[in-house]
Amino acid sequence: MIRLTDEELNRLIDEDCPYYDLTSFGIGLKGDTSISFYPKNSPCILSGIDETARICNLLGLDIKKKSAWASEIKKGEIFFTASGEARSAHIAWKVCQNILEYSCGIASFTKQMVDKLKEFNPKAEVLTTRKIFPGTKKLALNAVLAGGALPHRLGLSDSILVFKAHKNLCKNFQEDFTGLKSRQKEHKIIIEVDNIEEARSMAALGADVIQCERFTPENLQILINTIKKDYPNILISATGGINLDNISQYAKAGVDMVVTSKPYHATPMDIKTEITRL
Repeated sequence: MIRLTDEELNRLIDEDCPYYDLTSFGIGLKGDTSISFYPKNSPCILSGIDETARICNLLGLDIKKKSAWASEIKKGEIFFTASGEARSAHIAWKVCQNILEYSCGIASFTKQMVDKLKEFNPKAEVLTTRKIFPGTKKLALNAVLAGGALPHRLGLSDSILVFKAHKNLCKNFQEDFTGLKSRQKEHKIIIEVDNIEEARSMAALGADVIQCERFTPENLQILINTIKKDYPNILISATGGINLDNISQYAKAGVDMVVTSKPYHATPMDIKTEITRL
């Protein structure tokens, strides 16, 4: 799991309460209270729980109950409770609720995609792109991991993916690719293609992974059935337009992985909060 720093968590608190809670202070809230969270309408895969606990700790609250990250939570099941000073609980309330709603939404949708893929292709993997809303990367990636998927790329510095834009700017792509493969010996080289002929050409050149952009499941199956005979170790990924409705078709085509941004656009879960006086 990817860890947010205390500085990052304090920044989230400060976004909502940069000075003090005017309402709680003005109404004169005092004494201790308990704050709890649960999914209102449906079960969910839990993510954002560790950030919630640490935010409560930063605000001086004591954790009384905390379910495990990536666990499946039933509808109406309280998965987190903290207690402490009432004003601090109100500062924690919406910051934590927002984290939980978006994180659980992504994690739960991701789990649905993973389950559908593996129903027809147990060895395939769901990978998510780096098309993440700016500033939410660590939370989003933790949610994806909780749902059983993996990041396709964390960024430009961790993997090699050759796009058409790279190829178009090379004076001699074949020579440049040979140099790339020679220098970057520790890395697999992914090349994105948009037709079967190009896929075969890149496989012959020495690509480790062929990333098929907006192929139909039918064309992917044709490609896989032919290219794996000559290049049995090559991996085939499908990307572009893959969602919950069609992922099973790509699984049946025999891909090694699907690459998608859909989990990042999942509907947030309805996470309810209970605040009670102690």
